[in-house]
Amino acid sequence: MKNLVFSLLLMAIITCSYGDHSNLQNKGFGLGIVLGLPAGLTMRTWGHAWSWDLIVGGYKENLVIYRVEGFFVHADLLRQKIMKERKFYFSYGPGLGFVSGVAFGFFGREVGSGKGIGPRFKVGFDYFPGESWDLFIEIAPSLYLGDFDDELAMYQVESGLGVRYVFR
Repeated sequence: MKNLVFSLLLMAIITCSYGDHSNLQNKGFGLGIVLGLPAGLTMRTWGHAWSWDLIVGGYKENLVIYRVEGFFVHADLLRQKIMKERKFYFSYGPGLGFVSGVAFGFFGREVGSGKGIGPRFKVGFDYFPGESWDLFIEIAPSLYLGDFDDELAMYQVESGLGVRYVFR
């Protein structure tokens, strides 16, 4: 697991360093947080019309009491489209996710417990209000294959709202 996270981080840094950013906002690397179901830390690097996104975090049962019930890692390769004046971006693309523990859906409803890995497809909007900030919203239908309460698969629609600090 550590090797997977390290490899994805290394790929993102290389893409950031050597990618052509002329089509985007000349942003290379962003770190931040995403709130929602699930919630966690987010990292994105922008390349020529594509971006890499990595999110690591946990699921929690209650938004007031922080008690992590599950762990996840998501990696996505996203196609970027400029919508207006290089401030608004639409992104979409495939990804891969890993979950372990209890996963919660909308309104804290438990959707499964166990662990698995599977494909996901993320759609999102980014807004750059200034030089160093990225505000975003995203939704990602996901299908995890593994062992979930004696089931072989768990379908979940994950969503989040977040902010990233962008390093130039």
